[in-house]
Amino acid sequence: GLDTIGLDTINRGCLILKPRQPFIDWLNQTDSDEPIHLKEAREDVTAFLIPDFDSNEEADLFVKNNYLSFFEQILEDWITDENIWPKDRTRTKFEQWFDIQIHSMVVDTVDKKIVKEKN
Repeated sequence: GLDTIGLDTINRGCLILKPRQPFIDWLNQTDSDEPIHLKEAREDVTAFLIPDFDSNEEADLFVKNNYLSFFEQILEDWITDENIWPKDRTRTKFEQWFDIQIHSMVVDTVDKKIVKEKN
């Protein structure tokens, strides 16, 4: 059980972006041999560690100010050819294409150093 592992809160928040149907529609219009379905696209999504903010408003502002980095990372996860990406990568489109979830408490259950790999 959990009592046998470390449960340390870390000084990070977590951002999870789950695709919405407009993103899936765009994805399926690009170069997809087999259609992607919304349900499967929402199952295993990238979780982003973000700074630990004092308020939800600060976290929301951070995501709004940095939306393009998150947007482009998700596009790259699905399609590596940037020429295929939509040219209008606006914050409005980002908010239409993804459900934005911010979690303020992140608990590390592993008692080992975090290893970072540069992209």
